[in-house]
Parts: sequence; structure tokens; C-alpha cells
Amino acid sequence: VFELSAYPMLIKELKPKTIIELGALDGGSAVWFADLLEAFKIKGTVYSVDVDLSLLDDKAKADSRIKFIEGDCNNISAIFSSDLLKNLPHPWLVIEDCHVNTVGILQYFHNNGLQNGDYWIVEDTNKMVPKYWENRWQDSSELEQVERKLDLIRDWLKDHEDEYLVDTYYLDLYGYNVSKNWNSVLKRV
Repeated sequence: VFELSAYPMLIKELKPKTIIELGALDGGSAVWFADLLEAFKIKGTVYSVDVDLSLLDDKAKADSRIKFIEGDCNNISAIFSSDLLKNLPHPWLVIEDCHVNTVGILQYFHNNGLQNGDYWIVEDTNKMVPKYWENRWQDSSELEQVERKLDLIRDWLKDHEDEYLVDTYYLDLYGYNVSKNWNSVLKRV
């Protein structure tokens, strides 16, 4: 519920020309992001990726404001080539919600296009999220990845501490880390 206020605020202030969502599921959040761009009169494009686009809701599939891409985020370069990323307009809002290859994806986007002022959000880093999802996830490796996300990000940021800020403004709107995204709203600086 905290993201329902944080995402609109961030999108209104950032005015992203490119939103990349990794983990589409049924497409609901991609439609929401496209709605927010439209509501705030921001000319941007939403790219939403999932390993299985057959799960998309029919209305989401038909939404011309969104470019759905089928692909495995374990091989992120096959989905977003460096040439494609070079041509996507900034600022970017990149959202990792696929629960695989977290560090590989961070490093790939870091090396291939994230610029000063772009945002990176890694979803579901709250250590309580796995407890909530444990009966819903079929794949135990995905659950294990979620349990480790916060540690993976913290370790990655140690090598990039002068290049990213943890944006506590969006993280701590309602108190310290009161969301499902602990210390994982990152701004490239």
C-alpha cells in the first residue's frame, strides 16, 4: 500500500521518459505505470518484461502504451541489448520485480545506460516478504532469491557507493523502511 503513494510521487517528480519493469506477471502494474504517465502528461514509454507473457491479462496485452517483451532476466542482454538501451530516452525508472539475477541485472544496467538522475527500484527487499509469499511461490529458488535480495544489493552497493544514493525520501514516507522495499530505491548520481 505504501507504493501506491510513493510511485506516483516519484513518477510525477522524475518525469521518466522510459520505465522498464522486469517482472510483468499479469500486466497490472505496467498498465498503472502507463496510466500515471498519461495522468501527469509525461511522454514516456513503459517496457514490461516477463518470462511467460501468456499470463498477461487480455486488457493489458491490448494496451498500446506498453511494450511487453517475453524474455528470461537471467539473460538480460538478450532482452535489452546495449544498442537498444543507448537509444532509450532518459530519465529512466527501472524496476526489478522478477526475483532472479538481481546483481547481474543491476550490473548490466549500470554498465549499459543508467545515467545521473535515473532511478532503480528493487522490489521485495523487506525481509518479511518471503514469509508472506512462501505459500504462493511454486519455485523455491525464487523464494530463496527474494530472501537474499537486500544482502545482494548491499554488497553490490559497496562497490558503487559513490555512484548511487539510497533515496530515503521515497523509502521513509511513513517511517524508516515502512514498505516492502527496504533500502532499495536507488538514484544514480
